[in-house]
Amino acid sequence: MHMHFYKKSWWAAGAVALFLAGCSNLPSPPQALVRYDLGAAPALVAASAPLQPIALAQIQAPLQVEGSTGLRYRLAYADAQELRTYAQARWSLQPAQMVQQRLREHLSQGGRVVLSAQPGELPPLVQGRSVPVLSLSLEEFSQVFSSTRDSVGWVRIRATLVDPATR
Repeated sequence: MHMHFYKKSWWAAGAVALFLAGCSNLPSPPQALVRYDLGAAPALVAASAPLQPIALAQIQAPLQVEGSTGLRYRLAYADAQELRTYAQARWSLQPAQMVQQRLREHLSQGGRVVLSAQPGELPPLVQGRSVPVLSLSLEEFSQVFSSTRDSVGWVRIRATLVDPATR
């Protein structure tokens, strides 16, 4: 009986060792996504005179994937026409939303009133007068690598300011 107990112990120890060795072959867990934003907005010098109110239309992003927060990049030294997406990095918001948020912060510094404009509607009024409407289209928002070590952020925006007072 005493010898039988030791044989079972060896078998149990061997089974545990085999189980633990099998666990070491499991794939490692996926890396957590890293989320980025545009950082803190730089402070600007306040305007000496009151700034005219402006309406900001929703930024259009016709070349962006709907709802995508992926960080995109190009390898200009290999294939500049291919726009790629990082696997483990995302923006905290869609690029158009981040640009809109930062632009609204920038325009409102100095006490300027920044209103929202809806497409197809009349421009908002301030004291009975229509205000200029700034419309933007985000055409590029990516990182471009000129070599394996050098890159720049690339933001290309088309802006249109329509002042209803001058019509």
